[in-house]
Amino acid sequence: MRFLRGFLTLSILIQGSLSVRVTVEGGQTGTITKEIATGAQSLLLPCSVSATSSSGDVNLEWSSGSSVEDQTNIIYYQKEILNNDKYSLQNPYSLVIKNIVPSDSGFYKCRAVIIQDSPPSGDAYYDLTVLVPPYEQISCGFPQDLAVTIGQSAQFHCAEVVKTAQPAPKFEWFKNEVKLPLSSASSPSQYPNSSFTWSETTGILDFKTVVSGDAGTYYCKATNKVGSAQCSAAAITTKEVNVGQIVGIVFGVLFAIILIGVLIWWTYRRGYCDSFIGKGDIDDDAPDDGANDIMLDGAGPLVTKAPSEYSNGTSHKDSMRSSGPYRPDGAVRVMP
Repeated sequence: MRFLRGFLTLSILIQGSLSVRVTVEGGQTGTITKEIATGAQSLLLPCSVSATSSSGDVNLEWSSGSSVEDQTNIIYYQKEILNNDKYSLQNPYSLVIKNIVPSDSGFYKCRAVIIQDSPPSGDAYYDLTVLVPPYEQISCGFPQDLAVTIGQSAQFHCAEVVKTAQPAPKFEWFKNEVKLPLSSASSPSQYPNSSFTWSETTGILDFKTVVSGDAGTYYCKATNKVGSAQCSAAAITTKEVNVGQIVGIVFGVLFAIILIGVLIWWTYRRGYCDSFIGKGDIDDDAPDDGANDIMLDGAGPLVTKAPSEYSNGTSHKDSMRSSGPYRPDGAVRVMP
C-alpha cells in the first residue's frame, strides 16, 4: 500500500511538471535579447516545442510588438504566414525575418498550443534590437566666419544629420588630428591657458574663455558598436575684440538717449504733456453759480442777481438809492 501511494504521488508530480515547453536560442526559456545590424539579408529566431503528449498536434503562433504584453503584429497563425515577403518558417517552428531594417526592432513571441496537455500552451520571447550606425555625414556647428573672439565664450556643436543611430553614439572632438581630453584642466601641460570642456553624449565643445592658442583645425566623430562617422574639419581662427565696434555701439546708445530727451523736451514745450502734469485749459463745463449775471435791455446792462438785504448794518436799498440809479424790481442799472 505504501508503495502504491508513492507511485501515485510520483505520477502526479511528473504529470504536473510536464507540459508544453517552448524554448528559444540556446535552449533558453522566457525572454532573451538579440541584436543585429540593419541591412542584414535575414535573421533566424530559433524556437523549439516539447510536450507530455506525443500524439497531439502543435498549434504554432508567432507575433511581434513593442513589449511582451503588446503583441499587435500577427506573423504566423493557423499554419499560415501572413506576410511571405517579410517572414518564413524553418525547422519547423523557427522564424526567419528577411531584409532587416530599423523598424524590425521589438519583442517577438513564439507560442505553442497543444490541446491535450495541461496547461495547453507555452511561450518564449526575443527582445530584438536592430543596430544602426551613425550616418556617413554628420553636422558640426562652427561660427559662420570660422573665428572665435579672444576673451569671450564659444561653443562648437556635433550632431547627426538624422538622429536614428542605435545605440546612441558617443562623440569625440579632435584638434589638429589629436583627440582632445574631456577637459583642458586634465592636461594643463598641453593646454596651459585653455578652458574648454566637451561631452561624449551631447557632442558640445564649450570654451569658457577663448585664448589665442585655441586656434586650430577641429572636427567631431560619432561612434557606436556598428559604425562611426565624422564631420568635415574646419580651420578655426581667433580674433581680438573689435574696439571700434564697441565704441560705435556706445555712441549709438548715447545718441539714442539724447534724442529721447530732446523729444520729451519738445513735446513739453508744445504743451502735449499738460494733460499729464495737471495743466490745461479751464474746464468750460464747470457749473455756473449764477453770480454777477448781467441782463441787457434797451437802457443798458442790468444786474439780475438780487443784492443782499443788509451790508454793514445799512440797507442795501438805501445804499443803492444814494449811490446810483435804482429800479423797483431790484435790478441795478449800470451806468455807462
